[in-house]
Amino acid sequence: MINKNLENVLREILLRLEDKNIKWALVGSTASALQNLRINPRDIDIITDKNGSYKIEKLLLDYRIQPIKFRRTHQYSSYFGLFRINSIDVEVMGNLLILYRDIKFDYSPKSSLIKKIRFEHYVVPVVSLENQLIANLLIEGQKERVYKLANHLKRHGASERYFLNLRKREGMKEVVERARSLLR
Repeated sequence: MINKNLENVLREILLRLEDKNIKWALVGSTASALQNLRINPRDIDIITDKNGSYKIEKLLLDYRIQPIKFRRTHQYSSYFGLFRINSIDVEVMGNLLILYRDIKFDYSPKSSLIKKIRFEHYVVPVVSLENQLIANLLIEGQKERVYKLANHLKRHGASERYFLNLRKREGMKEVVERARSLLR
């Protein structure tokens, strides 16, 4: 469930991003909650491309905690910036790659990953739960989130087509098979 404060922050973000010609999508707990996963989000995560991250930074400048800059850890690389609106952290990640073994999982907002969800009068781009399941399988320490996503998809259905297409990508066969085994 999304609490009132987070709803207000989401409205503020949607108002600022509306009609700005930026390719972006919500990901993480807020995107999952908007797709009816039973989860209590505490932050908002936005993925975009490199240019989008700098455009979003300008639109959220009043709330900037960390400026957009390229950052890399053992798990991620992206043009990352942190913003705080009414005590809610908003992370913006441009050209996000999730790094796992020899895999560089491109987590930028491509149309094949994105669903459109209604939130009040807004149409909100969100990363599909199937895609979030795969991403969370690649991220250390996300076991609980993986099982929550898998159980939800088991009950409500998952896109087999998504998994078949992803399986063709280099290095993804094992990860896709892990995800599919969780859905049985």
